[in-house]
Formats: sequence, structure tokens, C-alpha cells
Amino acid sequence: MSSLMQQVGLVPAGCQPWNLNMVASCGPKFAYCATLAVYIYEHDSECGRYKLTSINATHSKTINCISWNLYNPDLFATAASDGKVCVWNVKLRKSVALREKLSYSPNCIGWVPGKNRGDILAFCGKQGPLTLWNTVNNNISTVDNTVGFDYNITLFRFHHTDPTKFIFGHYDGSLSIFNAGKKTRNCLRPNAETNALNDNPVLAAIWDPLSTDYLLVARKLTGIQLVDVKARSVITNFTLPSKMISTHTLSWIDSAPGMFLTGDHETGILRLWSVSQSSPLESINVKATGFHCLNVLDTIQKDEENEVPGTSSTASSTSNDKLRNRFGSSSSQARTKSYSVPPAKVVCAFADGGVGLYNLHLKKWEFLREQGHIETIFDCKFKADDSSLLATASFDGTVKVWSSNTLKAVHTSTDNEGVIYSISWAPGNLNCLACGTRRKGVFVWDIEKSKIIRRFKEHGMHAVYCVAWNQRDSHRLASCSDDSTCVVRRMDGQIVRTYKHPLPAFGCDWSLIEKDLLATGCKDGVVRIWNLALEQNEPYRVLKGHDSKVFHVRWNPLVGNVLCTGSDDRSIRVWAVESETCTMILTGHTAPVRGLAWNYEVPFLLASGSWDSSLRLWDVRSGKCLQAIKDHGADIYGLTTHPTSPFMYATSSRDSTLRLWSLAPMTEKLLLKVLAGDSCSDIVGLPDKCMEKEAPLQLAGSVSRSLLAQLQEKNNSVPLKLRWFSELFFSSRRLENLWNLVCIGRGQRESSLSKSYKDGILHIKHLTKHKMAEAQEAEHSQAHKSGVGSGSRQRDKSLMQAADLHLKLGNIKRHCEILVQLGQWEKAIALAPAVSKHFWSQLVEKYVSVLKHENDQDTVTFNVAIGRVREAVKFMTSQSNFQEALLVAQSAEEGNTPVPVQEGSSMNGQNHDHGDGCNDLVESCCNELSERHYHNADPYSAAAVHFARDNAQAAINLLVKSNKLALALCLSRNLKGNFEGVTRAVQMLARQCESTNEYDLAVKLLKNFDPQCLTRDGAWSSLQGLCARCEADEHIRAKIHQDIGLPSPADCAEKAASLKSAGDYVKAMQFYLLSNQQQTGLEISIDMLLKKLEDANWTVDGVMKQLPAVFSVRSSLLKQQSSKQPRTKMLAISAYFGALLALRRGYFAVVKPLYQHAKSMVDLSHSFDPDFPLLSSHVQEELELCLDPSRLHGVIETSNDVGNDVMKRIRHRAGREAESCMCGKTVTDASDLPSHSDDHISTISGTKISGAPFFLEDQRSVLSLNEAIMWAKCNEFSPTGSGERLCPF
Repeated sequence: MSSLMQQVGLVPAGCQPWNLNMVASCGPKFAYCATLAVYIYEHDSECGRYKLTSINATHSKTINCISWNLYNPDLFATAASDGKVCVWNVKLRKSVALREKLSYSPNCIGWVPGKNRGDILAFCGKQGPLTLWNTVNNNISTVDNTVGFDYNITLFRFHHTDPTKFIFGHYDGSLSIFNAGKKTRNCLRPNAETNALNDNPVLAAIWDPLSTDYLLVARKLTGIQLVDVKARSVITNFTLPSKMISTHTLSWIDSAPGMFLTGDHETGILRLWSVSQSSPLESINVKATGFHCLNVLDTIQKDEENEVPGTSSTASSTSNDKLRNRFGSSSSQARTKSYSVPPAKVVCAFADGGVGLYNLHLKKWEFLREQGHIETIFDCKFKADDSSLLATASFDGTVKVWSSNTLKAVHTSTDNEGVIYSISWAPGNLNCLACGTRRKGVFVWDIEKSKIIRRFKEHGMHAVYCVAWNQRDSHRLASCSDDSTCVVRRMDGQIVRTYKHPLPAFGCDWSLIEKDLLATGCKDGVVRIWNLALEQNEPYRVLKGHDSKVFHVRWNPLVGNVLCTGSDDRSIRVWAVESETCTMILTGHTAPVRGLAWNYEVPFLLASGSWDSSLRLWDVRSGKCLQAIKDHGADIYGLTTHPTSPFMYATSSRDSTLRLWSLAPMTEKLLLKVLAGDSCSDIVGLPDKCMEKEAPLQLAGSVSRSLLAQLQEKNNSVPLKLRWFSELFFSSRRLENLWNLVCIGRGQRESSLSKSYKDGILHIKHLTKHKMAEAQEAEHSQAHKSGVGSGSRQRDKSLMQAADLHLKLGNIKRHCEILVQLGQWEKAIALAPAVSKHFWSQLVEKYVSVLKHENDQDTVTFNVAIGRVREAVKFMTSQSNFQEALLVAQSAEEGNTPVPVQEGSSMNGQNHDHGDGCNDLVESCCNELSERHYHNADPYSAAAVHFARDNAQAAINLLVKSNKLALALCLSRNLKGNFEGVTRAVQMLARQCESTNEYDLAVKLLKNFDPQCLTRDGAWSSLQGLCARCEADEHIRAKIHQDIGLPSPADCAEKAASLKSAGDYVKAMQFYLLSNQQQTGLEISIDMLLKKLEDANWTVDGVMKQLPAVFSVRSSLLKQQSSKQPRTKMLAISAYFGALLALRRGYFAVVKPLYQHAKSMVDLSHSFDPDFPLLSSHVQEELELCLDPSRLHGVIETSNDVGNDVMKRIRHRAGREAESCMCGKTVTDASDLPSHSDDHISTISGTKISGAPFFLEDQRSVLSLNEAIMWAKCNEFSPTGSGERLCPF
């Protein structure tokens, strides 16, 4: 069973800035701590980037520290304020050891060095002692003499080679030095001048990796020192540029002995140091916000791809030192350097919660998550007139506005307003947010002006739990407070009403239908309805029934008399307001209910969030919980959706994450009805009718009604109908980008496309034009700006972006002119000959009078300038910069970039054709970029790249491969041509309809999209397969037979008997399967399969071509006890065929499980039929071969005469895949998103499931959706062996 609601977006929590040790790493893996969870990132070589792979949410209170095991890269440990110490296995993605109920809160943790001690974890509180915990046998001991300190402990550090040597850092800045073997304790304090500074804690300390006695220390007030712990003396005092600068974090660089990094606490300046000098070697401004933690990944690698071709690394670093200069470097750099910037990747965590991975050598971010919340997110709301903007309010005192398309913060409140409980957007395009706070009343924030424009203090210092802006009257703003009142005010501050409650009022909501009706929830469990049209301060209606406080109330946006309420009694009640009656009680949550959101198109759908961490979807007509999801790791507070994107939801939680959800899996059936040609009246209905208990799923909101009206004006245009309904159901701007590109492919002008087109993936013929305009805009936006400080830095950054675009567009002269504006003379001079000799001499003359010298090295820049476009593209793709590589390749294809300069030729700066062209380069870039998007679980963008180059066939195939089947049909119907993936797509969708007994819909789809659904030559067709598998009663089967022109089931039985008598067993089998005598058809199927497999030269394709109907047996027949033996044989053959198909199609994740399933079925078949032709030894040999992942690719891809007998047998039987839409692993949309939950472990692979789970028919076994789809494409039967069919499509 597929999920009805699927997670499609995640904004991770930021790194908490309160505790010191919040970042840890091991090799290429790293992790950081949010308030309640640890976020683990690993490098994905297939995607070429670091990805969030798992979230550990073991703790219930703030995490204090983290430490990665020194000898086991899969283990790290955390300690938290809940008195727990937890060991987490990254590979297994679960907690493997836990120490809890400690009498204190551990604030420092670390693994004991030494391979014989690699399982021992040390931890301590602020007062000590140091506790040693053997995480394998659970033994506990304490280290002598580690209590009774004069000042609290801030940290401890073991020496990396000697476990008997360790230090404690203290709050007064002193170091306690231990040699446990001698049971001694020495103290090293700051110098005499700072002895009186009690508030001078040791913030960071790391042992020198090349020394037994040197320690690098950072203190709050006295800065950074290198100390000799043996001599108890200071070797070097490192000097920061100003006394106003401090550092709380430092890290050695393993790839550069003697070098280390620090991050300024006040600003985002990363400083590179050498122990040989007291001042920083280089200072790099990487972010405006100050550093909290940093950690250099210990991956010592030679970055060969960044060397200049034809030179050694030493020569390269020497000859190019004079050219070094990148934006962000200190302006005081010397003309030449006596050092090389080491190849290091730095995990950076900032005071605002931002987290990123910085490439020190390339001076660029590998990725940067800038502004995640660092505390509980209490509320989230979509903007009233723009579903692409989503606001959040947090315990951390900030309000953020996110782009729901990019999941990046576009606005952030500047001042900390304390705890913010609630937010509400102003109606229409007013661009304002009302916010309710714990102590500062209500304020209104103008997001465009980025300032607070109103404050309302009617509630005094009492907490404001909810604010609600009337969406039909912008002058009315309501707020509920701990002072037991609900205040309605005008925006000028005039009080309209003050509604008093007997106890604190928590929730309030305006009706969208009756603008004067306001509902409130109270601590006394009573819901009150107030009517502002009445001149009274008494409730208009009173709703009683809850046993505890009512926290949220929500009016149904489509049915005016319906209200839902969520309570601490763990229930949700649905009310008929006018009659004051409760019509339904929704039970299932196990903790207080918080978030509530009605759907804007389906009036009976309600979503809820609770302190039990679950998100639930309800049908309020029956009270049934349609789905419960536990991807959040803590209480769900905020829950919202939007009228124009009704099937997109957002949730926020105490786990500090913001998540996006799609109801597309549930509503896709309506899109299939559109594709099947059903009348719009079958899809869109009236709200009251939809609320009837037996009513079918229909739309009833304003958007769907508007679509109907527009379609009538357009004469029910099928292309428009498919586009508009698909955009409604999928609610994604990336889909809008896809449709724009399809429209271009159909010949539409750019001016007729949606406004968002320029922000998405551009058609190849528009790419260079738009990027040229972007470069000019970047210049013009800064043309009249000047100044110093951050404004000047922003100007330089914008100009550099413009220069970079001009370069890639082939406009070398303008690129050089902007470099001159930035003072980058040497680079401009080096590039000037690509324009003309005269231009070069002009720049040299000007440079003579300039004293400022800045340096840089840029492989792409020089390659483009000298016409080596292929080398430039190769370099960019090696850096995973596929979008930029495509831009350069396309510019070259259009003749915009210089050609290579030949010796003796003039340099006139004219652009020429590149001879053989760069079309192959453009194609290669497109393919690689598409693959990158696909493996990043973004099939929309992956398909868009192919559409951008008018390769519709590849785009449709990719959508089919990623299970976007209905969308593939919609797009193909709008394009000319035949697409091989369409037939596969509609057949899989028909199977989906079969699984829900919607046979009429399946038949319509097959007739509309499968040209071979009914063959006249008598060959087995998709419609015949549907009839044979049909589980409906005899009357319905007979009707389907009639509709598609087949004989009745009874007539099929007679014809089958006649064919059998005539010796035509293949046709006889087919008609028996279509008849009411399927048992006979099953027996014939098995007999014929066994005979085919007795031939030593059989192949999967050969068997299925001759016996296409052989597996088309009703599951209900296979599951009967009397069918046990034929079922087992059929499942054995199907599983073995599936394993071979999975190998040839590259579905490597399911190859081993399919072989294992086949082995068990084959063994069982041999138990009652020793002559069963599939040999268990053969299956075992092939299984063992496929256990080695490195050999999987070679099994199929190499020629038939390569390898051992087992490999040759596999290749022969499996054959080659002819359909490109079936090749390559399945990656569904957002299937790489991790959850906090440990609930879902794949039954077939044993790994934790990322993305949507798929439950099998027993409701216990579960696969990832990707696994289920790949399995079903190769073997239609369930892994449980029951004979049930698997349909995850």
C-alpha cells in the first residue's frame, strides 16, 4: 500500500549555538547537533555532493555534545540534558548503546584513544568526575582525582596517542593536566595579568597531531595560545587583528601539518594560521554571521583535478601564487605568498544556526544551509496571495519567510522578539505578518521593509498564543492570550471587541465564509463562537464536549457551518456550529493535538499534528484515519496548506524542522480520470454533496471551479485541461517549469510563458540570452551604489557575478573591464590579448600607475579565454558545476566564445565558429546535469533539462523511470510523436487501477494510450491481461469482456476446451485464463513453463514472447490452499526471471532480494517436485556472484565470452534491455529525504527507509517506494510469497 501523503521537502534545523562541541566528523562524514537531533551528512559519489542521510533523534532534551569514534567510522556518541549518553551507528542508522538516568547532565564527551580501548567512551559533568563507559560490556568506572576542581569544567581532551594523558579546560581559563599512569594533576593558568579574569573559559583545545606535549588552546578573553603541557609554558601567543575579535573554535588541518583554522565569533571570517607565526596567514570572509563551531574533515587527498595541466603540484603552487585572488580574501595580502592554501574541507556552524561545508582550496561553499531555525518552530503559514512563500515562527525569537520552491529563507526578522508562538498573514498582497509573542504582545512585521510597523500591547506581559488576521476584512486582527481574553482590533489600534473567557484563551480563527464569525478555544475545554455583527460580548454559540483545553480551532473553508477543534484530551471534534452539536470525534492521537488544517478542495479531508510526533490525515465523514506519519522527531505544532496549492502541506515541529508534504498520491486518481476523458462533472462537485458519506472523491474548491470556467471559455481544450489539472494536483513550481518547456517545444513564444519561466531551467535557445541579461542586471543594480563595509562587499560580489557571466557568454572585454573596477589588474591583463593587442596595452599602461596588486588562479577563466572550451567544460563537470558547464558549452556552440589562438595569428577579439561545433559537448552536459538532478531525487528538473534541448523522448522516459506516470501521459499528449515510455506508463497505471478495483478506469486508460491494447492478430494484449487478472465478480468480468469485444467468460471456457482438443495449448491456456475455469489455465501455464525451462538454451525474452499470458492468473486463485504447489512453482519462476531482469535493467538494490526469494521458492518447489527444472545450485551460484556489488555492473555489461560459466549463463538468460525507460534504478521524487523515525526498516534489504515507505499486503512487511517499484517492474508478485500482486505505481 502506497502512502497517501508523501514528504517532498525538508528544511533541516540549524546547528544550536549554546554548547561548544556541536560538530564532529570522521573521514568524509560529518554531523552537527540541533537542539534535539543530530544531522548526519555523507558524501554521495553518484550525486557528487554531500547529502543529509539520517537524523538521530534519541534525546528528549537539549544535546550538549557530540564525539565521533576514533577507530570506527560508523559510531558517534552524544550526551544531553536528559541525562542520557547515546551511541549511534551511522550505517545501521540506529542507537546501539544507551546510558541513561544519570544524576547529572554530561557537558563533555570523548572516545578514549587506542585500538584496544576503541569501545570506551568518556564523559563528565561540570564538576566531574571523568566517567569511563565500556559501550560493549556496559562496565562503568571513574578516573581518580578528577573531582574537586576550583572552577567548572568546560571541556576535556585525551591525547590522540596516549590515553593516559588528558587535560581539562575550566571556566577561569586554567588547564588541569593529567597523566593517569602517575595519578598526578597539574594546573596551567593564564598569565598573571589575567588571573583575575574569572569569566575567561577555555572554549576550545586540541592536541598538536605532530607532538606529544603541545596543545592549541582558545579562551574567551585571552585568545589563542600554543602551550607546552609538559613544561607548563606558553610557546606562542597568536594575535588577532583586533581586541574586539575572539574565537570560540579551532581545528588543525590534517593535509597541512602545522596549519590550523579559526573562525571569528563576531563575524564570519575564517582565518588560516601557521604555528610558525603569530599572525594569520590569510583571512577569508565567508559569511556575515559569526562562527560557533568548525571542523576540518580529515580526508588527506591530493586534489589532482585542480592542478594546472602539464605542471607538477609544486610548480603549480609556485608559479600561480602571484595570480591568487578571490572575492572574500583580505585586501592586505602580500603580492606573493610563502605558503599554499591547503586542500581542506571545513564544516562551519554559525551563530545564526547556519551550517555549511567550505572548500578552503577553491574558496567556495560545497553547500551552505544559511538560516535554519535553532529551536522549536511553533507555527507556519503560507502567504495569502502567494503559495510560494511560507512563514515560520520559532522559540528562537525569529520569524523567517521561506521560498517553498527552493526551501531557502528569503526574509528573516532582524530583532529577537523572544518566543514567538503564532503568525498570521495579512490578506491579499499587503506583505505583512502579525506575530504573537510570549512577553512582547502582538507586532506586525512588513517583510518588504524588513521592519516592525505596528505593536499592540493590550495583553500586557501575558503570552499571546494565537493571532488571526481576518482574510475577508484586512482591518480586523484577533489575538488570544494567557490573560483570558480574545482581543479584536483595527490596524490603527482601535479595539473593536474584547471577548473575556473564564480561563486562558489559546486558539482563534475567522470563518472564510461568514466574515463576522470568530471561533475561540479555551483552557476550560469550551469552544465559543463570537459574532461581531451582533452588539454583544456574549458568545453567539457555545460548543461543549472536550475534557481538556482546546488549543486550536479551524473553520472549514468550503462548508460554512463546520468547525474542527483540537484538544489536550487527544481528540479532534467536528462540529455543526449552528446546532451546537458534535458530528464526529476523531481519535487516534496519543498526546495533545496541536496543528489542524482543512483541505481547500476536498471538504471532508482534515490533517492534524500532535505532541505524539504524528501527522494524521482524516476523512471526517467516517472518522477514519486515512494515514498516520511519524517522520517528525518531536511535537508537531504548525500545520498549513493554501487555496491555490491545496494538495501541498507544511508542518513545523519541536524538532526545529520544516517539512513539505504532497497529497498527489491520493489525488492522482482524479488526474487519471481526466486522462481517461471523464466529464469534468465527475471530477468537480459541490461541497455539501462531497460531505455525504458515500460520495466519491471530488474537488469542490474555488480553484477547481475557476478551472472549469476557464476551460469552458477555451472550448474544453485538452492540452490546457491536462496542464491545469496536473499543476493543481502536483502543486509544484518545478512542474510549471516543465510545462513551459513543453510549450516551447510546441512552438509557443517566450512571451506567452508564465512569469516564473526565467527562474527555472531555461530552454537551450534562451539560455545565453537570459544569462546575458542577468549579467547586465547585476551590473546596473550596483551602478549607483558606493560605500564601504558590507555594502561595498555586496557591490563587489554582484560585479564579480556579472563578470563571471560575461566570461561564460564570451564577452571577454566586458569581463576585463569589470575586473579592473574590482582592482584585479593582473587577471585582466592576462585575459586582455583575447580581445585585442591594443586593449591589452591600454590596460598595462593604466596598471603601471596602480599600486594595488591582487592575485587569482582560475582554470575556467583562462581555458575559455584561449578557446579551450572542452577543457573548461571538463574541469567544471569534474567540480560538479554542470549548470555552468552547460552555459559555456552552449555559448561555444552559438559561436560566442573565442577560438584557440594560433601562432602568428592576429588577436582581433572576433568570435568564430569552433570548427566541428560543440553540439556533442552540449548534449553531454545536458545528460550529466539531468542525471545529477535525477539521482538527487528531483525528476521534474531532470526531465526539464531534456525538454530544454527538445529531447522529449528522453524526458518522457525519465519521468516513467521515476514513477511520474500520469505526468508522463499528460506531457506526451501535448507533444507530437510516439514515445516508447507511454505504453509502459499506461500499463503500470492500469495495474494501479486494478489494485483498487477500478477496472472501468483502467480500460479507458489503456484504450486511450496503449495502441496495442487490443490486437487483431489474436496476440495477447494488455486488456486481455487485465481481464485475466480481474478479481471482480462474474457479472463485472462479463461486462468488461463485452466492453472490449471479448467473448464472455463462459464462451472463453468453451473455446479453450476446443483449442485444447485441437492441440493448441498456448491459445487454450489464454482462453482458460479469461474464463471461469482459471484453475485449468493455471495448470497448463505451469506445464508449459516447465517444458520451456527444460531447454538448456532458454532465455527470459524467449519464454515471455511465446507465453505472454503465463503469469496472468488471479491472485485469489493463487492464494487458495489447493493451489499451493502450482503457486510455489509460478512464484519461483517469476522471482528468478525477476532477478535476471533486475540485473539487466540495473536495479541492483533488488537483485539480491529477488535471488534470495527465488532460492527459497525453488527449494520449496524441489521439496514436492524433484524434477523442477530450475536448479537450486544454479540460483545459489548466481546469488553468491551478485553478493559482490563491484561485480554487478560487469555481469551484464561485458561481452558474452568474458567471465566464468555462471556469468555467461546469467548473460545468456537475462539478455539485453530494449526499453530505455526501464533501464537504470528508480529514484522517486524526494526519496532521499530522511525522517526522524526508526519505524520503517526495509523487509528485503534491512536498511532504514528514506522517503516514502510501501507496506505489503500483510501490513507488517515494508519496502522503500524505490525498492517496491523496481521489484514490481521485474516481478509482479509480492515478496511475502502469498501470491498477492505488488502494485506501488
